[in-house]
Amino acid sequence: MPSPDFDSWIPSPNCKPSTGGNVVALAVHDEEYPELDTSAEDVGLFFQNPGRQASTTGVIDNNSKVQCVEYGDTAWHTGHGDPWNFRIEGYEHSGYARQSEEEWLDPYGVEMLERSAAHYAKRCHDLGIPVRKIDGAQLRQAVLANDPAQGGICGHKDISDATDGGHYDPGYNFPWDYFIARVQAHYDDIAAGSPAPVPTPAPVTPDPVIHRRNGAIQGATVTEIQGFLKAVADSVGESDMDPGPADGVFGPRTERAVMAFQQRAKDADGNPLEVDGIVGPKTIVSLRVCAYIAAVGAAVAVPVHSVPVPPLPRVMSNPCNGPDATRLQQQLSDRTWTITVDGFYGGDTEAVVRQFQADKGLRVDGITGPNTWAALWMSPLT
Repeated sequence: MPSPDFDSWIPSPNCKPSTGGNVVALAVHDEEYPELDTSAEDVGLFFQNPGRQASTTGVIDNNSKVQCVEYGDTAWHTGHGDPWNFRIEGYEHSGYARQSEEEWLDPYGVEMLERSAAHYAKRCHDLGIPVRKIDGAQLRQAVLANDPAQGGICGHKDISDATDGGHYDPGYNFPWDYFIARVQAHYDDIAAGSPAPVPTPAPVTPDPVIHRRNGAIQGATVTEIQGFLKAVADSVGESDMDPGPADGVFGPRTERAVMAFQQRAKDADGNPLEVDGIVGPKTIVSLRVCAYIAAVGAAVAVPVHSVPVPPLPRVMSNPCNGPDATRLQQQLSDRTWTITVDGFYGGDTEAVVRQFQADKGLRVDGITGPNTWAALWMSPLT
């Protein structure tokens, strides 16, 4: 059953019953997804798709906590199977591994981290896990000993360090000192019998349904949609998705651009969008994510197919070099894999490609062919 520790429940099928042992650590992941009021819900819907083969116990944004896997069940979040999955609870947080400390501690980030810290404090208290940051070696010791008292709080990078993986999220600039201090403050209040109040979840205002005949919705909302359409149109070179000037008026050209987008895009579950010229909840999520892909070139949680995987320039293997190898390395780096971006596909790059292939269930041969190349853009981060 879902836990009252969360604000909502979007169950993921990508899990299994625990095979025994204790939870000894709580992991911090980042979503590689924008800081939005609906980020937790968006990523929860992503994990609800059985084709994604990934999940976490929960997803946290600035105003809500969404549970995806029941306590006691095993989420698929480490990329290394058991015992790592069932002895570590993982939670996704809005944002990107490349963020600076200042970006993590902007007003949105502070709200999110406060909500997260209260949750981590309660889980540490309930599970007997010390409130402390642990590294890969300490995590490995706690997991193998099956001992919560030796555990703590870690990042996905620490899981990779313990398992010879390659992820570095939540990034080198995640504010660990600040976060652990906030967890400790909430833990102390729980231990004293007077848990500090956590901000009440703000109601999530649904995105309005926008179309030509809804003349009451104009202005900034339509201007934002027009900006998204323009960004996607420019990115993929499809002029029929260009809405023209971002004037805040949902006219015939904007409607045609929306329909052209809907003809190419899919929703978070991989289903085609309805081609009706109406910007409803599924279309706005798909459009919003496509625009972020176009703007920052980063991997995001929801797989929207209107921005295609770039063509594979050539099959690459050790040794080779040049701009194609640089692009491969940069994409691996953007997906939080630790790799030197130097344009040389040598033994180090081959090793990371092999790690990536193993993590995604691909043939492990160290060769970047069509399947590996596509997975670099379309596979989930975890």
